[in-house]
Order: sequence, then C-alpha cells, then structure tokens
Amino acid sequence: MSTPISNIIMPVYEEVIRNNPLPENQNQYSQHIVTVMTECESEARRQFRNLSQNQLGRCNGDWFELIVRDTATNVVGNDNLMVFPGRGHHINEIQGFEQVNWIPQPDVIGRNLQDFRAVVSLKWGMRHDRMYEVGYEAYAIKDWVLRNNLPEVQVYLLTNDEFSGRDARLNIMSQVPALDGVFHIQHNNLTNELQQVIGSYPDLLNHLTNTLSN
Repeated sequence: MSTPISNIIMPVYEEVIRNNPLPENQNQYSQHIVTVMTECESEARRQFRNLSQNQLGRCNGDWFELIVRDTATNVVGNDNLMVFPGRGHHINEIQGFEQVNWIPQPDVIGRNLQDFRAVVSLKWGMRHDRMYEVGYEAYAIKDWVLRNNLPEVQVYLLTNDEFSGRDARLNIMSQVPALDGVFHIQHNNLTNELQQVIGSYPDLLNHLTNTLSN
C-alpha cells in the first residue's frame, strides 16, 4: 500500500530544513532552494521506497511552495505573503473573486485574501501543459480584475525548469503579455540571451517588495 502524500511532505521537509538552516545572505537563497529540494527528494526516496514518480512530483510541488514561503517571507514579511501547499484552497476565498470557480487557486498570493496584490505561479519543472496552465491563470485573473474594476494584480512565474526544451519554453513564457515577469531559480545556468528576459529569484523578491510596499 502506498503512503499518503500528506504523511510524506511535512515530515521530510522539516527533517531537511533542520539540517539546512536559512542562509543569512539573500543572494544564497537560490542555491539553498536547490539544496533543500534535492535533499527532500533523496530523503523521501530513502524513507518511502514505494514512492511513485507521480507521488514524488506532487511532493516536489509542495516542497517548492514551502521553501519559497520560508525564503520569501523572510524578505517581504509574514503578513505580506500567503502560500497554499497541498489541496483544498480555492480562488473564491479571495475578496473580489467570490463568484469565480474556473481559475485555479494561486500557489502564492501577496498580500492576503482581503488585499490581493500579486500572484506567483510556482513550477519546479515546466512541461508544455504547465505552460498553458500558467498562461491561462494569468489571463483569467487579469481579465476578471479588469472587468470588475478591481485593483491591479501582478502575476509572476517562478520555475526551476531544467528539462529538455527548457530554453524554448522559457522564451515563450517571457513573451506572454499577461505575465509581469518570469524568473528562474538557477538563473546563472541560463544562456546570456535568456538572462536578458528571464529574472533571477532575487529579482522576483525585489519585484514583490516593490509591489507590496505600495
């Protein structure tokens, strides 16, 4: 019998975080995220040998949300960011979106459910279907905001896509008009051309700081 995902995510994450405390230097956050994600996967495989690839993919998504929460809130403050690992949350919890049921719950929102300023869509890996998910989410949110005269919402994408075809996917996402920025965890691994249109994780934190300070 396979182990429920809910019994894997937090125990593994907490164990890894105990051994990898948050760096003091924000410029080290990107490498910290890669280290934590890599060790979470290794620890999960060690503890749960019957873990399927599909289960591991779901765990990666939640671990990514958790480590972004821990690093980003250290910069923008706990009161300025909400992260929704796991399932069970809906976008209609956000003020102004009560009637919406066709947009997925964002991974990360700034500032809170009553003062909605920004969305960060998190994709540790980014297959083609996930590209469409991000684009749809961005367009749908912006369209709802515009049609209902709600305050402007910034929509960002943060990924660590390293799969084959990555450069083409990132280039496409950088041209999506509804996205206000695309950011890559391992920015230094990108080509010089991509680095001109794709931001780093510290860049995203700066954008969030500016968006949430107004």
